[in-house]
Amino acid sequence: SGRLVGDGGDGQISIGASLPIEVFGRRQSRIDVAQIGIEASEAEVRNRERLLVANILINYAEALAALRELDATEKLLELDLQTARFVQVRVNEGESAPLELSLLQGEVERLRSRRHLAEGRLESSITQLKLLSGIPFEDSLRLREQLTTAVMPTLPQTRDLAVDLALRSRPDIRLAQIEEQVASAGLRLVRAQSKPDVTLYTRYSSGRSNYDAPVPFSQRDRDLAFGVSIGLPVFNKNQGAKAEAEIAIKQAEQ
Repeated sequence: SGRLVGDGGDGQISIGASLPIEVFGRRQSRIDVAQIGIEASEAEVRNRERLLVANILINYAEALAALRELDATEKLLELDLQTARFVQVRVNEGESAPLELSLLQGEVERLRSRRHLAEGRLESSITQLKLLSGIPFEDSLRLREQLTTAVMPTLPQTRDLAVDLALRSRPDIRLAQIEEQVASAGLRLVRAQSKPDVTLYTRYSSGRSNYDAPVPFSQRDRDLAFGVSIGLPVFNKNQGAKAEAEIAIKQAEQ
């Protein structure tokens, strides 16, 4: 507007729009990368769940084994202590040799050390169980007398069937396969982005001009422009991104 410079007669207005066109499969490539990325995240969650369940079961079994060993050691220790008291009486009366009492006392000390080791393993396993299960460390944790009966699936009859089952069902193998697909989808996206850019555009403008002449007059112009803009990747063809994507594919395959 000419009003900003004191000329109220001149003015111009222009409005335009541009629309990038998804060519060479760019949109689908981005969608593929996003979808495969979601599948990879879900596979990683399933793999972490499998590892967490396995660690909990292992630590539970270790804690239960340590508890049973502690119970058995305490019973043996109590029995040896009673025997030692009985032998002590026989030694005092001269009916047994002092060496027999010394050997029995050594066995008692060995059982006490074994009990301390079992207590340490039990405490360590329970602490690990609380950590894996999200139980506060100050809360008490009791172990059942026996593990729940495991329901085992039908085992493969041959080694080849077992290998095939593992390759098809293990979440970590599935995660590795999806990571390879993610790398391949990334390479396709980089290649699509290396192709020329196509953009449709249109613009409308209207202007008014006043001329000081012997006979003043004004002129009004109206323009409508439209066309296609094509950006050619002459110097930047995403060479670095392509090389990185190809290396990622090889890494995933390995």
